[in-house]
Amino acid sequence: MDIWTDGTLAVTLNKYGLRVHEDGESRTILGPKRVTWVKRSNWRNVLTVDAQHRRVWLVDEPGNGRMVDLEGGAIVDFDAPVVDLVVRDDGGFVAAIKDDRQVVLAEGKWEEDTFSWTGAFSRPGGAEQVEWPSLLWDDGAAPFNKQAAWSSRVGALRLNLSPFGLAVADADSGLVAVKRDPTSGGFDFACRLPATDDSQMQASATPQGFVAVVVAAGGETALVHVNEQADVIGGVDQLDDEKLFEGGHVQAFGENAVAFFGHEKTAELSLPQLEPTGLREDRLGRAARLVVAGRGGSIDELAPQGLVEQIHAGVDEPREEPTKQQQSDDEEVSSPVLQAPPIQGEPRLELKGPDPGSLELEVGEPFELQLQLLNRGGRCEEVTLGFEGGAAARRFLRFEQVQVGTATGEPTARGALVEDVEIEAAREAFDSTPIPVESTLVLRGEAARAGTGKLMVRISPVGEISTEAAAGRYSLGVTVG
Repeated sequence: MDIWTDGTLAVTLNKYGLRVHEDGESRTILGPKRVTWVKRSNWRNVLTVDAQHRRVWLVDEPGNGRMVDLEGGAIVDFDAPVVDLVVRDDGGFVAAIKDDRQVVLAEGKWEEDTFSWTGAFSRPGGAEQVEWPSLLWDDGAAPFNKQAAWSSRVGALRLNLSPFGLAVADADSGLVAVKRDPTSGGFDFACRLPATDDSQMQASATPQGFVAVVVAAGGETALVHVNEQADVIGGVDQLDDEKLFEGGHVQAFGENAVAFFGHEKTAELSLPQLEPTGLREDRLGRAARLVVAGRGGSIDELAPQGLVEQIHAGVDEPREEPTKQQQSDDEEVSSPVLQAPPIQGEPRLELKGPDPGSLELEVGEPFELQLQLLNRGGRCEEVTLGFEGGAAARRFLRFEQVQVGTATGEPTARGALVEDVEIEAAREAFDSTPIPVESTLVLRGEAARAGTGKLMVRISPVGEISTEAAAGRYSLGVTVG
């Protein structure tokens, strides 16, 4: 589900259509047959609203754009190849536009039912690389990219407006650039964060600089606060002692705090250190790409409980109750159970274990490492395991058996193939969040050589299509005395 809200009005886009929630009422603007809600890792639906709450612009799949008049109900199609789009308070637009094979960052206007682009922003050069803290990657292992052009990968370039300016985040190059005045010329400052070919990134301007969500391959997520001098002045990769996964959306809304909306939690974090000051587990927080155009205040002011209830009253459309089977008086009366459909497509695996993870062994001592295995995607019948890091390369451990659920495999020093694992598909919840299927991964063996190093366990589905995003990872420290 995609949401735009400023705390008084909310607009939602999901498989039930485009809906508006305001003053205790919800109404459908475009029904599910008139809008395509796309939930794919390589495409983010574009949804933005003007400051007067009069019009909505959405792109529900590449090249399929519409402006919807919330007052009169008029709908205007536009075919501008918009990758992302924000509306300034003065009514002007800033957009990432894909032109042939490159992306241009432009400003423009909406006039006579069409966009007119009036100028492009130059990409800032010479951006300093930040000194990355111990988040997501081992010390000194964070990857940096010096790509010279805006990323043309769909979904890699993200725009965000906050009271402190326009922030542009490029996930492929790691470049984050900020314009304090969205109506002015060039960018005021820029720097580079770690980036890989399949990472995701989003940023929001703060009084000090910007706060960013960085998602590494496998879904591991961190939030960092960076000042104008490219110093990381705050960072977090877990909330309530739980690791962050699958990204989310961060929004600066006041001088002292930002809001983070993730898959599992909604959090208010203080500036500049990003210390959690408010934490909620609710269905609003599970909207992974929640867009909040906040004007200040706290999370409850941005999304008061009444508005949350309105939003989700619209998310769970009324469904007909199943009719009871007619049976004789002495037979038990039963009703069929409604169950969400299984997710189709490739599996999306995730590994979880103790944090921080560690193994401390003596040479010759047997070990058993048990990890939680979650599947948030389609059915999985076969997996491969990879053992990486210094502990694997120097063979501190001798792996003897791998078990996934009830299926087993014989590992080598570098990995294993496990067949017939039969991990069921996750199910599509009515609020669009996958309901994961849980299983276990167990590694058995013994300590072989003395030494200290990192071990990363990677589990990947085997199939016709298998991407890095489908793989789960878990890292731990190994010490063999």
